[in-house]
Amino acid sequence: MIVLHVQKGQMKSGVIYKSIFLKAMPQLHELKLELATLTQQTKTVAAYFTKLKPIWDKLQAYEPTPLCTCGYTCGAAKEYIKTRESEKIHQFFMGLNDNFSTIQSQILNMDPLPPLNKVYAMATKEEKQQAVAASRGPIMEATAFAAMANPHTRTTPPGKVRCDHCKKIGHTKDR
Repeated sequence: MIVLHVQKGQMKSGVIYKSIFLKAMPQLHELKLELATLTQQTKTVAAYFTKLKPIWDKLQAYEPTPLCTCGYTCGAAKEYIKTRESEKIHQFFMGLNDNFSTIQSQILNMDPLPPLNKVYAMATKEEKQQAVAASRGPIMEATAFAAMANPHTRTTPPGKVRCDHCKKIGHTKDR
């Protein structure tokens, strides 16, 4: 791995930085390709995010935050970091499974876009809700099926009486 830490005097000339950056291009391309093709598939949101994080960290080493020459009064570095965070959110969403499209849409419609850690928390919360809903689905269907199959659980039409003895509608055991 090539280290991209260069002293300020060397950075101004740009010669050393350009030389190092050009040598790092194949590794940079490989990381970006890995990032573009990484998908959640059968992984949990946490496992998928854990795969993304080291790639982002390596990319940060190859593409460090630019140095400000104004003494950090222009806000360019802060804006650069904000743009990077937005890119990470989009990259995270591009690999998520389709069942997260609703939460993705909700997040992308927020202004401003929430930070990456909040987006991650929202996605994991959605994953838990989907798991609960999926586990309840078969139980609800089985309960409904059992209720329909058992004639003793059928309800009496409104305004009609039902005999507890013979189970017929129109009279009671006493009448």
